[in-house]
Amino acid sequence: MSLSAAARPTPSRHRWWALAAALALTVTGCQAPEEDQAAEGASQEQSASAPAEGGQEGDTDAEDAEGSGDSEDAEGSDGSDESDGSEDAEGSEDSEGGADESTNEEKWKEASEKGVAPIPREPMPENPEVPNEESWRTVPSNVPMKKLEEGEKPPQFVLVSFDGGGWHDRWQTFMETAQEHDARFTVFLTGIYLVEKANSEIYQGPKQEPGAAAVSFYPDEESIAQLVDDLNQANSRGHEIGTHYNGHFCASSKNGADTWSTEDWQSELDQFFDFITNYRENNGYGADFPTLEVQPDSIRGGRLPCLDGTWSDLVPAWKEHGITYDTSRSSTLGTGVHWPYSQDGLWQFEVPVVYSPAFDGPESPAKEGDDSPIVTAMDYNFWAKINGAKNEPEKRDVMHDAALETYRYMYASAYAGNRAPLVLGNHFNGWNDNAFNPAVEQFMSEVCGEPDTYCTTHRDVIQWLSLQDPERVKQWQSAEASAKGDDLEDITW
Repeated sequence: MSLSAAARPTPSRHRWWALAAALALTVTGCQAPEEDQAAEGASQEQSASAPAEGGQEGDTDAEDAEGSGDSEDAEGSDGSDESDGSEDAEGSEDSEGGADESTNEEKWKEASEKGVAPIPREPMPENPEVPNEESWRTVPSNVPMKKLEEGEKPPQFVLVSFDGGGWHDRWQTFMETAQEHDARFTVFLTGIYLVEKANSEIYQGPKQEPGAAAVSFYPDEESIAQLVDDLNQANSRGHEIGTHYNGHFCASSKNGADTWSTEDWQSELDQFFDFITNYRENNGYGADFPTLEVQPDSIRGGRLPCLDGTWSDLVPAWKEHGITYDTSRSSTLGTGVHWPYSQDGLWQFEVPVVYSPAFDGPESPAKEGDDSPIVTAMDYNFWAKINGAKNEPEKRDVMHDAALETYRYMYASAYAGNRAPLVLGNHFNGWNDNAFNPAVEQFMSEVCGEPDTYCTTHRDVIQWLSLQDPERVKQWQSAEASAKGDDLEDITW
């Protein structure tokens, strides 16, 4: 395989592309697959459940949620709990690239019948108003905030994000990696991590009993003080804090988030912002407790737990709370990496469902019966695809390598192709002997800081998009998706 002159890797990029190419499977005459068989969720309207994150390091026993029915217990932060893999692959079969007209019509019809707002058939940039950032930006963006000249290619953005944010060591690891490579990342914070377990009943999730949650509250004042310090460090370095809401009630839970109304989401967000604002009062801490420096008006987006929720119910609640983007949908645009689009005045960064060379061919590590080379670019989904999300430490290296090879291919394909931002969803969890966090860390070390490449935040990509010609944004959004597996003869990764 070889790159065109315009897309050929820089010398520093050669150091790992050559190695990865030697390990990659040889694929000839491969057509991009038509169906996703390992997606965490097809959209907010239809998604499979992913497990809740564990709390802080060492807090492996998630509190069973009283009154929450069959809600999932949180995965322990050491990844020791096993799953039966039921979260894998259901309800997310989408045609390649959204190119099949009948499939698009079916999606539109299905969404209309559900009473929700489907995505536009041809996503159009509405360029929602960009909030004034001067009050909360702590350091300059690492993205050149300028309008591109005619004919100038957009940079390659890489959006690394983590759901939950409840592990001190992970905060430190990724902040150190980011600092070494002038990178930024986003953490979608679980609000009840700022609530002590002893005070859990101050939280009441929609349609739930007070104190019920599918993830752990924090155990004590010292733990919350450490989290506040981690959040402050991240904030001061330009990393983004968003919302992962609070109780992590998936669709599989009794009265899960898929059943929530606008009023329910209003309550969930009201409580999230209360937890980050009134953490002293909520826990009975004195004035000498550390101050959380993350300003509420800096929180502009989030990811839904398990990607569950109904768009039409969410939009009013988001707008009421100053939310300008979401990154919970998956695969509604079809297989591949696509540019973000706006709908109802809100930006959507879809978690991509992509072709992966790691899962193509007879040596694929996917579990028996899964012959598809398609996977959602989220750590949990690699785990589910390989062994149904079971704890098998002996497969740690296989999982690590599959995730890393997928990321590398996504980057090479997008860089040489449509330059759409890579959206990588992750968790701080140590699933399967911490198979996935090191893969993300290594990928960041390899690509962040490369020419025309910016590992940055969702907020900053929106800011950058607001400076561009709307017609050019429309062209990028309608361009052929990357990472579909149809460019294997043209690129090296």
